[in-house]
Amino acid sequence: MKNKVIYHVALALLAGGVFASCTREVEDIFDVPGAQRLQEAMTEIEQTLVAAPNGWEMRYYTQPETAGYVMLIKFDANGSAMVAAKNSVTGGTYRSDVSTWEVIGDDGPVITFNSYNEVMHAFSDPQNDGVGMGGDYEFRVQETTDSHLVLKGKKTDAYIDMYALNASVAWEAHLDELLVMDSYLFNNLVDLELRVNGAPLYTLYNTTSHIFGVLPYGEENFDLMEDASFVVTSDGLMLYEAFEVDGQQVRTFKLNESRTELVSQEVAEVVITAPDVYEYFQITNSNYLATKENITGNFVTAYDALAAGLIERYEDRQMLQSVGFSSANGQPVWVLRTGRSTALFRLPGEVKDGELVVDAFDANNFPTDNMDDNARLYYQNVPAVKEFLATLPGTYTLESRDAFTLNAIFLSGTNGTMLMQR
Repeated sequence: MKNKVIYHVALALLAGGVFASCTREVEDIFDVPGAQRLQEAMTEIEQTLVAAPNGWEMRYYTQPETAGYVMLIKFDANGSAMVAAKNSVTGGTYRSDVSTWEVIGDDGPVITFNSYNEVMHAFSDPQNDGVGMGGDYEFRVQETTDSHLVLKGKKTDAYIDMYALNASVAWEAHLDELLVMDSYLFNNLVDLELRVNGAPLYTLYNTTSHIFGVLPYGEENFDLMEDASFVVTSDGLMLYEAFEVDGQQVRTFKLNESRTELVSQEVAEVVITAPDVYEYFQITNSNYLATKENITGNFVTAYDALAAGLIERYEDRQMLQSVGFSSANGQPVWVLRTGRSTALFRLPGEVKDGELVVDAFDANNFPTDNMDDNARLYYQNVPAVKEFLATLPGTYTLESRDAFTLNAIFLSGTNGTMLMQR
């Protein structure tokens, strides 16, 4: 690999101008004229870009404070460049286009895409408002190695990283992998946590925007929130700029083998993860539900009886779809869902320390105040509802089956198991 080259050509040119009128001994410091040094730097950059056989992954930001996007670029020696992307800007479809490119000298080496490319220029087109996304298509080269370039938008000053792609990477499949990673890590229902040695230090809001809203853990004054832009990578995420945690800088996070944490590559004790499942279950209003295929034990017998009881009373108007649990202020709620309605039964007990505990109760005399209107209707008209309620007392563990989005929870106890989805 070549040594990292940091380009300060503008400074070198300036220095050459300052010393031009000085003595011969000072002039000899510069073995090569500034213009020649610039041309050599431009040539080296061109060769580096073309030398990557499968092109480059550009982690692009339209502005320093905006979300990151990935584009793939293959530079050819004939002056053409293939650019491809699959993201919200391309309408969620794979799009590619070919345009011209070159490295020019403009107070230092600049990579420019100097004919229209519908993928690249979508980020800089002015659109109807005259601004559009406000991005760049010309980039000052700041640093370079054989496999990594640091660029800076000529207009916006947004820093952009480019990494050489492995020769085996299939472009469209790679972009699909990024979308899969994105959906695995983020949804609109779960705020993530940044932890140090297992202890939450920050809550990360607005995750699907790719701009974390960072707030100290437990803080409720959202005026103190700071933004941290990032781009999704094939193995995690990369922040736009390093973030300081306990005096140390973190920027790149990779998913661990168990796929439960994003681990900082700079400080291994710093991770990004979801809240503990029981803590999240306590505060969420989501109903987690299981169909018959995803329940076991005594729940199966009770489910069959309930399905039959609903058909007997309502024929096909109220077919059983699923059952499961929710939480109301830390108290467990049994959920019954038919094709037409959802019924909620607030149970005695609590959710804490990784467990859902349902205290013993008389299913034949369930408190009316603990049922919503639909629950009262089913309780009065379908005897099998009481039979199912009778199976519920016990202690259950809660385990997440998708560690970040918490869309699936596995409930397990002496009466059976439920793999519940929301």
